[in-house]
Amino acid sequence: MANTFKRRRIWSENSKMRTREPDKLKEMEAMDHQQQTIIVASATLLVLGLLFTSHAYFTQGSNVDKGWKEFDIVAFTHAIVATVLSWYIVFFMFEKPQAYVEHILIGGQPSPIENILPMITFGYSLWDIGNGVREQNMTFIYHGVVLFLLCASLYRFDKLHFLAGPLLMELSTIFLNLRNFKSLLVDAIFFFIFLFLRWILIPYLWFLYIDGAFLHVVGEKRKNNNESPLPEDYIVLIGGVLFHGLNIFWGIKVLQKGKRTCHKSSKKDA
Repeated sequence: MANTFKRRRIWSENSKMRTREPDKLKEMEAMDHQQQTIIVASATLLVLGLLFTSHAYFTQGSNVDKGWKEFDIVAFTHAIVATVLSWYIVFFMFEKPQAYVEHILIGGQPSPIENILPMITFGYSLWDIGNGVREQNMTFIYHGVVLFLLCASLYRFDKLHFLAGPLLMELSTIFLNLRNFKSLLVDAIFFFIFLFLRWILIPYLWFLYIDGAFLHVVGEKRKNNNESPLPEDYIVLIGGVLFHGLNIFWGIKVLQKGKRTCHKSSKKDA
């Protein structure tokens, strides 16, 4: 009788341990992911610092072209990495933007690239703030602070991978930096890419997400939550409003500059 009771108690304890194991594994995975984020973001910050220092060193002297002196190697490097990876994610892994947004809304498992890219941007956001302070440029500081807060908020809810898609807009940053070399072709490409990405494509993707999160509810978690939005939905809503506001401000400046350029060239032709 005592042996039977003992065996039952052992079996009960073992079954409890088995049920706790998945929870422990999940906690360990979450901790590993958070540590990876900190490591990748810190490594990114270090690499960007080395890039900046190297660029400053090699562009010393009066014989160096002004375009190279003013070239933002840090923003350009981040833009190249973000553009290649984000366009691969949205247009090759999911074939079309709508499928990517649906994948985010239903809580699909993010790929390693989706995880790593925003970690890099998290580190870059800290550099962006410091660069804004160094340049004493309030729009740069605003951009850096909003980007950092967006990254930190999504990181808090383990949704940092949400940023992979919006980084499509970094394509325009590549041409923004190439404008230092005074090319009308680069100016024209930047003009159209900036307005298309930041005034049309990215707001469209954001609208699809907001529609699926707040209006025509998509995803089991939201449906199980009385069709109410999740915490990350509010982060996407607020972050989108703040960034779209900045892109509208910058877009107006781009339009004004484009108008002035056209006016100057028409005067020369006359």
